[in-house]
Amino acid sequence: MKRVLQILKIIQLFIFLPFEISKGSKKRAYREIKKMMIAANLL
Repeated sequence: MKRVLQILKIIQLFIFLPFEISKGSKKRAYREIKKMMIAANLL
């Protein structure tokens, strides 16, 4: 179950990332990518 939630979180990040970047908050988007990478490694 935990794994499914992690996958959903990653998908959610992929969906929201373009919006973050288009808003011009590149630093925040970069942090999100890092978080996503860490989450992906946990799978």
